[in-house]
Amino acid sequence: MATLTQNTPLTLELSGVSKAEFSFASITATPYYSYAAGGSVQWSTVQTCAWCGTAAGEWNLSYYKSGSSLTIDFGKVMEKVYVTFYPTYGTSTMTLVNDATEMPAPVPVPAAGALLGTAMLGAVIWKKLATRKA
Repeated sequence: MATLTQNTPLTLELSGVSKAEFSFASITATPYYSYAAGGSVQWSTVQTCAWCGTAAGEWNLSYYKSGSSLTIDFGKVMEKVYVTFYPTYGTSTMTLVNDATEMPAPVPVPAAGALLGTAMLGAVIWKKLATRKA
């Protein structure tokens, strides 16, 4: 869990993820009536300037809404990605709920191996038959 404070950006480096889910909450269990906090989230594959990433969404908390969540789907497994949180007002907490690593499962190719083996065996037999006839 990290505390997000107004005008203090926070950058997380994630590796091997295809999506990430973040949960935001007020700093107290029961926020006071004038409580408000929120900001923007951006991501990039390189550490860039403050607002140079791809917009991923935002979070907004208040007396009436003391919790929020945001899921970023990168579309593919990212070797390394930087997610930056820009709290534009108030103070809240942020928790990384999960970083769904979706490595593609290896696909066995037994048919290709059998086909290659059969072709090589056929070539050896054909070569032996060709040398016997000569």
